[in-house]
Amino acid sequence: MDRRVSRRRSSRSILVPIACCILVLSIFHALTACAQDAPLHVANLARSMNIVASSRDGAVRMMTVQPSAPVLIDEADRQNGASIQATAVNAVQQLATRLGLPLSATIEPAATHRVAQVWRTSFKLSYHGIPVRDRQLSTLIGATSGKLLAVTSDFPASEPTALTPMIEATSVTRNLGSYFGTDTAAAIVSQTSPSLVYVESGGSLRLCYEFSVRQFGHAWRVTVDAITGKLLERKDMLEYVGSDAPTETIQGTLQAMIHQHSPFDSLMTVGLDSAYLSIDGSRILSDSIGNWKTDATSPLSIVTGFYGRFAHVVRHDAKTDTVRRTLGAPYQILWNDDNSHAAERDAFYHASYARRYAHQIDTGLSAIDSQLTLNVNLDLSCNAFYDADSVALNFFQAGKQCSNSGEVADVIYHEFGHRIAQVRYANGANGNLINFTLGEGFADLTSAFIRDDPRIGIGFYVADSNQILRTCNNTKIFPRDISADPHLSGEIISGAFWDLRKLLGHDTAEKLFNAVEWLNPDAPDETAPDILEQAFLQTLLDVLLVDDTDNDLSNGTPHSAAIISAFARHGISLASFIQLNLRPIADQDTSLPGYGVTVQVNYTGPFGAIDPKTLLLHCSTDGETFKTETFTKINDSTYGAITPKANAGTIVRYYASAQLAGDTSNTATSPAPSQPLSFAVGFRRTYFDDCESDRGWTLQDPSDLATTGLWVRAVPFGTYNVAGEYVQQDTDHSPGGTMCYVTGNARDPNIDVDDVDGGATTLTTDTIDLSGMTSPALRYWYYYTNDRGNAPGVPVWQTQISADDGATWKTLQQTNQSTKGWTGFLFRVSDYVVPSAHVRLRFIASDYVGAIVEAGIDDVEALSGPESHASNVVALNAANGFGIRAVRPNPAFLHGPLTIDYSLTSRSHVTLTIKDILGNAVAVLEDQMMEAGNYAASLSTAAIASGVYWVTLATPEAQSIRRIVIP
Repeated sequence: MDRRVSRRRSSRSILVPIACCILVLSIFHALTACAQDAPLHVANLARSMNIVASSRDGAVRMMTVQPSAPVLIDEADRQNGASIQATAVNAVQQLATRLGLPLSATIEPAATHRVAQVWRTSFKLSYHGIPVRDRQLSTLIGATSGKLLAVTSDFPASEPTALTPMIEATSVTRNLGSYFGTDTAAAIVSQTSPSLVYVESGGSLRLCYEFSVRQFGHAWRVTVDAITGKLLERKDMLEYVGSDAPTETIQGTLQAMIHQHSPFDSLMTVGLDSAYLSIDGSRILSDSIGNWKTDATSPLSIVTGFYGRFAHVVRHDAKTDTVRRTLGAPYQILWNDDNSHAAERDAFYHASYARRYAHQIDTGLSAIDSQLTLNVNLDLSCNAFYDADSVALNFFQAGKQCSNSGEVADVIYHEFGHRIAQVRYANGANGNLINFTLGEGFADLTSAFIRDDPRIGIGFYVADSNQILRTCNNTKIFPRDISADPHLSGEIISGAFWDLRKLLGHDTAEKLFNAVEWLNPDAPDETAPDILEQAFLQTLLDVLLVDDTDNDLSNGTPHSAAIISAFARHGISLASFIQLNLRPIADQDTSLPGYGVTVQVNYTGPFGAIDPKTLLLHCSTDGETFKTETFTKINDSTYGAITPKANAGTIVRYYASAQLAGDTSNTATSPAPSQPLSFAVGFRRTYFDDCESDRGWTLQDPSDLATTGLWVRAVPFGTYNVAGEYVQQDTDHSPGGTMCYVTGNARDPNIDVDDVDGGATTLTTDTIDLSGMTSPALRYWYYYTNDRGNAPGVPVWQTQISADDGATWKTLQQTNQSTKGWTGFLFRVSDYVVPSAHVRLRFIASDYVGAIVEAGIDDVEALSGPESHASNVVALNAANGFGIRAVRPNPAFLHGPLTIDYSLTSRSHVTLTIKDILGNAVAVLEDQMMEAGNYAASLSTAAIASGVYWVTLATPEAQSIRRIVIP
């Protein structure tokens, strides 16, 4: 197809011709094809979008519109799906560079549909005809405003590692025994043929074979590396719970005795909706309350069962499916315990009720009118699941602890909620909801809204009728309550919607929830905090978009106050769009009345603003009590504050915080309050190990059980999911250094290679002599990552100290928080042990739960304080004008140029250095032979931490020193 676009337009112009929309769009070519016909008013589209979420390597995850953004599509075309899709294609082309889309990627629009006043277009990604699994990009365009409202993307920034497989597909299917084990492989009942896909794993796009394998109670998606044959993933895709009117004459009823809510309820009689009856060989259908009519002649021969237009019950308890035969009047057929099983009756009734209810509130759900299989009395207990491939709800028989799940109404509604989500997500690039946490939370909400009752699993447990599985009426908060179980993490999002129900009422909240599912908020199926934050924030943004009436979020929405409040109670807040970057302060002397701190502040949320009164600096000199100082504005994005003066021998800890106006329940901080920055006042360094040489550290302890990821001293090799987002860091911490201690160092960027597994691995320093020091302190730099893989955030990092050469140990740091890079930990030794000549530190990283755990250690130092020397300006000058004449400005400007004027009286080798108060060189301006004369040296202070420094001019014959302050 010709990619060129004619410039001839009708009077109702659209962004690009419709034909361009259906092209498979290579970004490399598209920028010179379809996009070249874009009208002038989209030229500044990239500048009119706010990046509100991105990965560390710069790939954009979410963008929202600025009020001044251009209108992309004429009013006459805003109701036309094809025109909207063409507009979306052109917008993606315009934003391709800013979105970080790889040039070799092929981007293709998957579907476009409208929800309220918003059009959603989803895009899928492939390379050389091979799709990238479970990834999509979507655009939201206002049906009212014609503006691009938002772009969300989870496209990987990396490109494929291979284009063609190295192993045959047939060898993959022959190898099932190694993937499942011989015994479980024998239980396989069916499998599909392998097909090629790209899967993001370990920071790269791997070429893989993928196929489905079914066993009883399981539908596995099997992913195998097409280069190595290694099994990458075996994932169970089942989602656990956890009418025609007859004619005239003769009429009757089809009824059943069912449990209205739980197996503990008394049975009640109801009519069965849309059930088939065979009357004298002709099929008729009951109405919504179980009535039927026929013009046949009595006596009638009737055959019926739990089989209808929309549902079919299949029993799995070694009995045939229940069938009822009736000959002659009366024609009131009643299913009860004498002729059927309660699970048959309950499952058929409640699944039918859920379908009818869903239709009443959402007319777009015609796809749920296909026949749904209801498997009851499966030979398992304490669960239920939805099988998307076979469109079946599956319920387990009763056990010692649990009721029959087919008799629990809210469990049936929960599983039906998965069916509804499948329909609503079917038009997206992925074809279904990928993130299980959202999936389980949304399924709970379907059940809760149907019954207007937040409890899930009423009557599920045999011993206690009041015990439940979960509730939407909860106080779970992100990220505190993240769990490896998506059902439990799903309570965070279900809690947000249920709080919205309490604020706005049932009908309004339910309407917003249903509309949001049509917008398909999603994320990869991981429980890492950053992935779930993406999923939750996109859901919040989508709720605001479907609530909006004018496609302008900057002026709020009809219910924005309630929406923000409800989600904020669960840690899902626009405060996540506050970006604080607190600048570290170097160690200080006691000459200043206070210590300047600066913070970079930015807010990229769709509306609202930071409350300036909440932008605070929190400082502590005892490590426990934090006092606050107010930041004042320096420029558009930079704010400054002064920490109070501290006595020599003090360790100051500090962090910054801010809140949005009207949202005091969520606070953005930099860094986390549990991991504040710190600096020492009036100390001097007496010991330093930059780990560049081996000082005899011990790399393991006899109690260690870890099998991989053992401590080594090495030049670190970085691992990552996304390029730039390092799990194991790719550099050491020492300025100019290369070596550090790391947990495993295989030269493979995949995060699941040589990380800590199977137990603990322990690193112990050599002996550090602290005898004779005044109030000694120790500092080490470390990184720790535990927020990937299974059970993210569960493994614990531990540091211990000994004052008797390792005979006894005391814990000084224990945390399950990842550091996101190198972080310093500074502490006073006497707070933990009595300082001695036999001090050691040991660092313990462990993993007993299958998470991805990596750690590193570098730059261990001992500091002695307080200072014994004065901190005055020093000037040791030779005769005849040698020396530093001026440092300007002093104090220096923030991030500005610093100029040092100096004079030389004779030819000599000159060094001009800026050092911190511990004597570390932070910048070298001159180091060469120079002639006599007057000179000026300049540098930017942007890369230098705030604090007090010394400028030293030195020759073999003399030196000159000046003190400077960098705010």
